[in-house]
Amino acid sequence: MGHQCRKARSQAEAVELLEGYAFDYVVLDLEIPSRSDGGRPDLVYGQNLLRQIRKMPGHSRIPVIVITGHGLESHRLSVETMKLGATDFIGKPFGRDNPLENSIREALLTRGAAGSTTDIAPAQNAQFKGGDLVFYEDRVELCGIRVCGGKNSSVKRCVLEVLRERTVKGHYRCFSAKDIANRLNLERPGAVAEAVADFRRDCRERLRDEAGIDCGNDDAVSNQNRGYHPQRLGEE
Repeated sequence: MGHQCRKARSQAEAVELLEGYAFDYVVLDLEIPSRSDGGRPDLVYGQNLLRQIRKMPGHSRIPVIVITGHGLESHRLSVETMKLGATDFIGKPFGRDNPLENSIREALLTRGAAGSTTDIAPAQNAQFKGGDLVFYEDRVELCGIRVCGGKNSSVKRCVLEVLRERTVKGHYRCFSAKDIANRLNLERPGAVAEAVADFRRDCRERLRDEAGIDCGNDDAVSNQNRGYHPQRLGEE
């Protein structure tokens, strides 16, 4: 098909490649070893790798075409794999009735990269250097990217409403998880930590996926033994 490719011999090698390079799509054989040093191939390693890919920043939308010799025999396996985030499920052997090329072309068309023969290059995203956190009734945006839903739609949005408070000098206030939980009448402070973790994850993944920006775990909300507070953010 004229596409350049890189091959991983194991789950570990695949993760290393995906963390270092930008790809247009992934062809994943479910029967892959966990390690390259003689590990035994197993379906569970392929399924674990698919889960990892979908959780990796910048890979939530990359087409992943799963291939397996079990595909024609197990409808249950096909359903399970698609639920894990596979774009397509192709059984081996390939041929007229099972063309892998068609699946690749359809995946690229869906992604808007049909016919791409771009050289594989190391992923180069801009580093997050701050941005405006903009509050709307139906959403919150960071650098123009939607990172949270509307008012009272989730604990995460309620926590953000607390964290947007500033002192008279214009600085963000710091709040402990207990302080925020009390303000929101939450039964446990752990719900605040979970909401902040969700917000951090959404910022990392959505800024990378939609804007090509690498956002660190503490870039949006920090907690440096002083309590939670927005970090390197303006506000509108």
